[in-house]
Amino acid sequence: MHKRLLTLLLLLVVGDSSAASIYRWVDENGVTHFSETPPVTRKAEAIDSAASPSTSGQTPRPAAKTWQEKEVEFQKRQIERREQERNQQAEEEKAKARRMRCVALKHDLALAERSSATYSLDESGKRLYWSEEKRAAQREALRKEVAATCDGQ
Repeated sequence: MHKRLLTLLLLLVVGDSSAASIYRWVDENGVTHFSETPPVTRKAEAIDSAASPSTSGQTPRPAAKTWQEKEVEFQKRQIERREQERNQQAEEEKAKARRMRCVALKHDLALAERSSATYSLDESGKRLYWSEEKRAAQREALRKEVAATCDGQ
C-alpha cells in the first residue's frame, strides 16, 4: 500500500514539473540562459515547453508511450514467448515419439527378417504358423513403415 502511495505521489510530482514553463533571458554578457524560474533582476521570456516542434524540415516525434501501453506490450511479448515455448516443447515431444516408434519398427523388422517361423495365437492360445508369403508381406510392410517413419535414422 505504501509503495502505491509513494508511486502515485512521485508521478504527480514528475507530471507537475514537466508542465512547468521554461524561461529564457540574456545576461549582461549576451549569454542566453534557460531555467524553470524567471530571474528577479531581468526580464525573461516564457517559452511554452509543450509546444509542437518547429516545422522547419523536422518530422514530429511520436508521442512517448505511457506505462500502461508499455505494460500491454510487455504482456503480449510474454504471451508470445510462452506460446513459442509450448510449440517448441510439443515439437520436441513429437520428435521423441517418432524416434521411439522408429526404434520399435526397426526391432520388429530385424525379428521378422531373422526368424524362420512366425506365428500368431488364436482365441484358445493355439499357435497358427504363417506361410512364407505372409511373412514376406509382413517384412515388406515393415520395411516401408521404417522408411516412412525413420527418415534416415
